[in-house]
Amino acid sequence: MQCPLTLDHQAVLTLIDQTDFSLATADGTAIGDAIVKAAQRLKDSTAQSRVIVLLTDGENNRGRVDPLTAANLAAALGIRIYTIGVGSPEGVPIPVPDPVYGKVYLRNPDGSLLLTRLDEELLHRIAENTGGRYFNAASRGALETILQEIDRLERSTLVVEQPLRYRSVAGWFYLAAVGVLLLEALLSRTAWRVLP
Repeated sequence: MQCPLTLDHQAVLTLIDQTDFSLATADGTAIGDAIVKAAQRLKDSTAQSRVIVLLTDGENNRGRVDPLTAANLAAALGIRIYTIGVGSPEGVPIPVPDPVYGKVYLRNPDGSLLLTRLDEELLHRIAENTGGRYFNAASRGALETILQEIDRLERSTLVVEQPLRYRSVAGWFYLAAVGVLLLEALLSRTAWRVLP
């Protein structure tokens, strides 16, 4: 887990920007493992609505836990999963940034393009097993609309204790001290000067 549960959206965005994908030991996606980890984080939550948003192409090719088994575990814990599919069933190339060439696409060892294929059937089943819904994000605009829809569907009252915020008043004392020093400098050049 890269980030603890938080309401600080800017902190989450900063951590996403700082994510180092070179730490991944192998290529691939472990959807079942991801669902299990997310469910472990949410299992003790007392929120009215506990939800996992799974954004993926649905291609599960790594991990120890089958995605449907993980979805059933989440359902048993009362956690809904909203799945968002990206890509296409025919397959799309995977863009990666390259410091020399800009955007390039991943290739197989034989030189052909590596394609990722959307597995809508799996994503539908994960969502249905947990009482969630499946969405298809065909574009960036569609993804934003989907996230707004999920936000409308899942509302919980959340009580957040804000830490006390102290406001420093030291600046006023510094200003007064500078004023007294300036007044002393001016008065030392006038008749008010104290003779030694």
